[in-house]
Amino acid sequence: MDTFNLEQTLKQIVEIDEHAIELQKRLEDVKGEYEKKLKKAMKAVDSEFMKAARKKGKRINADMMADIEKEEQLLREESYAECKQLDEIMKANKSRLVMQVFERVILADKEV
Repeated sequence: MDTFNLEQTLKQIVEIDEHAIELQKRLEDVKGEYEKKLKKAMKAVDSEFMKAARKKGKRINADMMADIEKEEQLLREESYAECKQLDEIMKANKSRLVMQVFERVILADKEV
């Protein structure tokens, strides 16, 4: 009877061991499936994050370009106004200088 109990106990141990191996395999399969799902979800989240970051970057770039264009327009307007002032100063000084040169030439002719 001892041998029978021993054989039966060994048979049960083997069955339990086989069942444990099968459960371990199932566990690994389930882990693998969850890892795949997790990776897919992480990739989707990463993709959405990058999409949002690109969208934000484009908006910031557009805002910066608008600011640059405004600044450029202001600089052009200021430059145009300064050029206009310089032209007026040059015209005013030109006629005064022409008169001075004319007076000196005439005076130089009279002195000779």
